[in-house]
Amino acid sequence: MMATNVVPIPPPQDSDVAERITKLATYVLRNGVEFEKKVCEKEATNPLFEFLRNEASEEYLFYRWHIFCLTHEYTESEIRQMEDGHAHKLEWKASTSGSIQLLPADAEHLVNLLEKNNGSK
Repeated sequence: MMATNVVPIPPPQDSDVAERITKLATYVLRNGVEFEKKVCEKEATNPLFEFLRNEASEEYLFYRWHIFCLTHEYTESEIRQMEDGHAHKLEWKASTSGSIQLLPADAEHLVNLLEKNNGSK
């Protein structure tokens, strides 16, 4: 395994939103992309799932980052450490599940949002 710097994405300040995002990310990892599509369709007008429609939001970024971490088999404990800023480096974990992958467009979106928020790459 190769060590890598991890860019933590802090959870939303609203703990209910953070919990909803974390649970949905876990369900999407377990049930696949089709499940995510169904949730997006079913909750299209539900303000509690606004983060799924607003790709420029910090909540959407956190959601995609959380899926990325779960896909690469970081534990919830490791993810919380990153969110809290306690972990600066972790061992990269290759995904063995293969059920969800961070698409190139998602990676590009994450980089663009990080650049926008931080002013650089």
